[in-house]
Amino acid sequence: MKKIIIVTGGIGSGKSVVCAEFAKLGARVIEADKVGHDCLRVGGAAYSEVVAAFGAGILSADGAINRGKLAEIAFSSGENLARLNAATHKHILKEIVDRVDKIGECDIIVVEIPLFWAVDFRYDAAVAVVVDDEARISRVMKRSGLSIEMINSIIASQPTNEEYRGFADYCIENNGDISSLREKARQIYSEIKGGNI
Repeated sequence: MKKIIIVTGGIGSGKSVVCAEFAKLGARVIEADKVGHDCLRVGGAAYSEVVAAFGAGILSADGAINRGKLAEIAFSSGENLARLNAATHKHILKEIVDRVDKIGECDIIVVEIPLFWAVDFRYDAAVAVVVDDEARISRVMKRSGLSIEMINSIIASQPTNEEYRGFADYCIENNGDISSLREKARQIYSEIKGGNI
Protein backbone atom coordinates (compact mmCIF):
# COMPACT_ATOMS: atom_id res chain seq x y z
CA MET A 1 0.00 0.00 0.00
CA LYS A 2 1.25 3.49 -0.87
CA LYS A 3 2.37 5.67 2.00
CA ILE A 4 1.32 9.30 1.77
CA ILE A 5 3.67 11.78 3.39
CA ILE A 6 2.92 15.45 4.03
CA VAL A 7 5.93 17.79 3.81
CA THR A 8 5.12 21.17 5.26
CA GLY A 9 6.85 24.37 6.34
CA GLY A 10 6.69 28.09 5.78
CA ILE A 11 7.96 30.09 2.83
CA GLY A 12 11.76 29.82 2.56
CA SER A 13 12.01 26.95 5.05
CA GLY A 14 13.63 24.48 2.65
CA LYS A 15 10.72 22.08 2.14
CA SER A 16 11.26 22.05 -1.64
CA VAL A 17 14.84 20.83 -1.12
CA VAL A 18 13.54 18.05 1.14
CA CYS A 19 10.92 17.06 -1.45
CA ALA A 20 13.56 17.03 -4.20
CA GLU A 21 15.69 14.69 -2.08
CA PHE A 22 12.69 12.43 -1.45
CA ALA A 23 12.06 12.36 -5.22
CA LYS A 24 15.67 11.28 -5.84
CA LEU A 25 15.06 8.40 -3.45
CA GLY A 26 12.00 7.24 -5.40
CA ALA A 27 9.04 9.19 -4.02
CA ARG A 28 6.43 10.77 -6.29
CA VAL A 29 5.97 14.42 -5.32
CA ILE A 30 2.85 16.55 -5.65
CA GLU A 31 3.36 20.27 -4.94
CA ALA A 32 0.24 22.06 -3.67
CA ASP A 33 1.55 25.40 -4.97
CA LYS A 34 1.82 24.02 -8.52
CA VAL A 35 -1.63 22.47 -8.22
CA GLY A 36 -2.88 25.89 -7.10
CA HIS A 37 -1.32 27.53 -10.17
CA ASP A 38 -3.08 24.99 -12.41
CA CYS A 39 -6.40 25.70 -10.68
CA LEU A 40 -5.96 29.45 -11.37
CA ARG A 41 -5.30 29.07 -15.10
CA VAL A 42 -8.01 30.18 -17.53
CA GLY A 43 -10.51 27.33 -17.42
CA GLY A 44 -8.96 25.96 -14.23
CA ALA A 45 -11.12 24.69 -11.38
CA ALA A 46 -10.79 27.86 -9.26
CA TYR A 47 -10.53 30.48 -12.02
CA SER A 48 -14.16 31.65 -12.19
CA GLU A 49 -14.61 31.68 -8.43
CA VAL A 50 -11.46 33.74 -7.85
CA VAL A 51 -12.37 36.26 -10.56
CA ALA A 52 -15.87 36.54 -9.07
CA ALA A 53 -14.35 37.14 -5.61
CA PHE A 54 -11.72 39.72 -6.62
CA GLY A 55 -12.98 41.25 -9.86
CA ALA A 56 -11.58 41.80 -13.34
CA GLY A 57 -8.82 44.03 -11.93
CA ILE A 58 -6.72 40.91 -11.24
CA LEU A 59 -6.74 39.89 -14.91
CA SER A 60 -4.04 40.47 -17.50
CA ALA A 61 -4.94 41.61 -21.01
CA ASP A 62 -5.22 37.99 -22.18
CA GLY A 63 -7.71 37.11 -19.44
CA ALA A 64 -5.21 35.19 -17.30
CA ILE A 65 -5.09 35.86 -13.57
CA ASN A 66 -2.10 38.03 -12.69
CA ARG A 67 -0.89 36.05 -9.68
CA GLY A 68 1.36 38.89 -8.48
CA LYS A 69 -1.56 41.30 -8.43
CA LEU A 70 -3.80 38.70 -6.78
CA ALA A 71 -1.17 38.04 -4.09
CA GLU A 72 -0.83 41.76 -3.32
CA ILE A 73 -4.58 42.03 -2.74
CA ALA A 74 -4.93 38.71 -0.90
CA PHE A 75 -2.09 39.33 1.54
CA SER A 76 -3.17 42.92 2.25
CA SER A 77 -5.72 41.78 4.84
CA GLY A 78 -6.87 38.70 6.69
CA GLU A 79 -10.33 39.08 5.16
CA ASN A 80 -8.97 39.06 1.61
CA LEU A 81 -6.78 36.04 2.32
CA ALA A 82 -9.75 34.19 3.76
CA ARG A 83 -11.71 34.98 0.56
CA LEU A 84 -8.89 33.60 -1.58
CA ASN A 85 -8.59 30.46 0.54
CA ALA A 86 -12.37 29.90 0.39
CA ALA A 87 -12.27 30.16 -3.40
CA THR A 88 -9.24 27.92 -3.95
CA HIS A 89 -8.56 25.41 -1.17
CA LYS A 90 -11.42 23.02 -1.94
CA HIS A 91 -10.37 22.83 -5.59
CA ILE A 92 -6.68 22.36 -4.75
CA LEU A 93 -7.41 19.59 -2.26
CA LYS A 94 -9.72 17.78 -4.69
CA GLU A 95 -7.05 17.95 -7.39
CA ILE A 96 -4.39 16.64 -4.98
CA VAL A 97 -6.59 13.66 -4.05
CA ASP A 98 -7.31 12.99 -7.74
CA ARG A 99 -3.58 13.07 -8.56
CA VAL A 100 -2.75 10.75 -5.64
CA ASP A 101 -5.40 8.29 -6.86
CA LYS A 102 -3.97 8.34 -10.39
CA ILE A 103 -0.40 7.53 -9.33
CA GLY A 104 0.42 3.94 -10.13
CA GLU A 105 2.98 1.67 -8.55
CA CYS A 106 5.19 3.42 -6.00
CA ASP A 107 6.02 3.11 -2.30
CA ILE A 108 5.76 6.73 -1.17
CA ILE A 109 3.78 9.73 -2.38
CA VAL A 110 4.83 13.11 -0.99
CA VAL A 111 2.46 16.08 -0.87
CA GLU A 112 4.27 19.38 -0.32
CA ILE A 113 1.81 21.79 1.27
CA PRO A 114 2.57 24.95 3.29
CA LEU A 115 -0.75 25.18 5.17
CA PHE A 116 -1.07 21.88 6.98
CA TRP A 117 -4.39 22.93 8.51
CA ALA A 118 -5.94 22.73 5.03
CA VAL A 119 -5.15 19.01 4.79
CA ASP A 120 -8.31 16.92 4.93
CA PHE A 121 -7.18 13.78 3.12
CA ARG A 122 -5.63 10.58 4.43
CA TYR A 123 -1.90 10.62 5.08
CA ASP A 124 0.51 8.40 6.98
CA ALA A 125 3.11 10.81 8.35
CA ALA A 126 3.96 14.50 8.31
CA VAL A 127 7.40 16.08 8.02
CA ALA A 128 7.88 19.75 8.93
CA VAL A 129 10.87 21.84 7.86
CA VAL A 130 11.54 24.85 10.09
CA VAL A 131 14.08 27.67 10.17
CA ASP A 132 14.16 31.04 11.91
CA ASP A 133 12.36 33.94 10.24
CA GLU A 134 15.49 36.00 9.58
CA ALA A 135 17.02 33.20 7.49
CA ARG A 136 13.71 32.61 5.67
CA ILE A 137 13.38 36.28 4.72
CA SER A 138 16.97 36.39 3.46
CA ARG A 139 16.49 33.27 1.32
CA VAL A 140 13.21 34.40 -0.22
CA MET A 141 14.57 37.86 -1.03
CA LYS A 142 17.53 36.30 -2.84
CA ARG A 143 15.40 33.97 -4.98
CA SER A 144 12.39 36.17 -5.73
CA GLY A 145 11.36 39.71 -6.49
CA LEU A 146 9.11 39.92 -3.45
CA SER A 147 9.39 42.91 -1.14
CA ILE A 148 10.21 42.41 2.53
CA GLU A 149 6.69 43.68 3.33
CA MET A 150 5.13 41.00 1.14
CA ILE A 151 7.36 38.28 2.60
CA ASN A 152 6.45 39.35 6.15
CA SER A 153 2.74 39.29 5.21
CA ILE A 154 3.10 35.74 3.87
CA ILE A 155 4.99 34.60 6.99
CA ALA A 156 2.32 36.16 9.22
CA SER A 157 -0.40 34.25 7.33
CA GLN A 158 1.31 30.87 7.79
CA PRO A 159 1.62 28.68 10.89
CA THR A 160 4.43 29.47 13.33
CA ASN A 161 7.45 27.20 13.66
CA GLU A 162 6.00 25.92 16.94
CA GLU A 163 2.75 25.04 15.19
CA TYR A 164 4.65 23.22 12.44
CA ARG A 165 6.63 21.29 15.08
CA GLY A 166 3.42 20.40 16.92
CA PHE A 167 1.75 19.07 13.78
CA ALA A 168 4.62 16.97 12.47
CA ASP A 169 5.65 13.40 13.16
CA TYR A 170 9.17 14.33 12.02
CA CYS A 171 10.74 17.78 12.21
CA ILE A 172 13.80 18.97 10.33
CA GLU A 173 15.54 21.95 11.88
CA ASN A 174 17.09 23.57 8.82
CA ASN A 175 19.82 25.49 10.61
CA GLY A 176 22.81 24.21 8.62
CA ASP A 177 23.86 24.19 4.99
CA ILE A 178 22.05 22.52 2.10
CA SER A 179 24.15 19.33 2.38
CA SER A 180 23.07 18.97 6.00
CA LEU A 181 19.44 19.48 5.02
CA ARG A 182 19.66 16.81 2.32
CA GLU A 183 21.27 14.37 4.75
CA LYS A 184 18.49 14.94 7.30
CA ALA A 185 15.94 14.36 4.54
CA ARG A 186 17.59 11.07 3.56
CA GLN A 187 17.59 9.86 7.17
CA ILE A 188 13.91 10.62 7.64
CA TYR A 189 12.98 9.05 4.30
CA SER A 190 14.78 5.89 5.31
CA GLU A 191 12.94 5.82 8.65
CA ILE A 192 9.56 6.35 7.01
CA LYS A 193 10.13 3.78 4.28
CA GLY A 194 11.38 1.17 6.69
CA GLY A 195 8.95 1.93 9.52
CA ASN A 196 5.53 0.66 10.41
CA ILE A 197 3.53 3.83 9.75
